[in-house]
Amino acid sequence: MLLRFGVSNHRSIRDYQELILTASSLKDRGEGLLTTSANSESAKHLNVLPVIAIYGSNAAGKSTILKAFNFYVAAILRSHSRSASRVGTPYHPFALDNDSKHLPSTYDSDFVIDDTRYHYGFSLDGEKVVAEWLYSFNLNSSRQVRSILFHRDSAQNPEYYFGKGLKGENKQIS
Repeated sequence: MLLRFGVSNHRSIRDYQELILTASSLKDRGEGLLTTSANSESAKHLNVLPVIAIYGSNAAGKSTILKAFNFYVAAILRSHSRSASRVGTPYHPFALDNDSKHLPSTYDSDFVIDDTRYHYGFSLDGEKVVAEWLYSFNLNSSRQVRSILFHRDSAQNPEYYFGKGLKGENKQIS
């Protein structure tokens, strides 16, 4: 279940913008809200909106945030194709100032699978993926402690860091 999506430096979006799908903490009735945890009574429940609306004036970026989300999903679905190593990464920076044209675009989201909240994101600059990360938070825990599943940063050595919670072919992944 998607909780949040964020983007910066994409088309007409220069600064970081978020699309938040969780309900506010107002004391209204919770009828019609979705909850992230139906299986465990001890899990922390997050209330999620079943429908959202994006509104604003003309040319305010409503369509751009949806296009950025579509780009994010497509980048994930096509990440295994290795075309980025041949032709660079897709890149649509904010074009109305010279600084943004040389900065990476960043995309990230929070989502829940079973009783675990994940935070996944990446930054790219048209040539390569500059950084990528995946963190998890156990919703059954009384404290929301971040566990690093993996993090990579092209400016660091070693480029890849794998947390203890990510099992499998980590050498092949890197």
